[in-house]
Amino acid sequence: MSRRDLAGPVPTAADVFGNTLVVSFDRELMNTSPDPANWFLSLSGQAYYCDAVATDRYNVEAEMIPLGPDPGPNRCAYAADPADILSLDGVPAAAFDDFPIL
Repeated sequence: MSRRDLAGPVPTAADVFGNTLVVSFDRELMNTSPDPANWFLSLSGQAYYCDAVATDRYNVEAEMIPLGPDPGPNRCAYAADPADILSLDGVPAAAFDDFPIL
């Protein structure tokens, strides 16, 4: 019998390609229908909200739409409310805030 790993997937990198935020995780993700409202991006003094999001093996790909000014460092956040990013064994990712953008 295998032991279920209770640690959820952890983000390892985040980057932006055009208007797409790509967050990579340390474990393969379950193919789910994540809630776009759980994602936030601040880049070059601009805040963004998520319009659509999908999982792709180890990555979450979020289409971001400009919202308005947001001074501060480049960063992204995942609210996990409800937690909808899951590892293949069903363990949810924890919420994070201020994760740096490469």
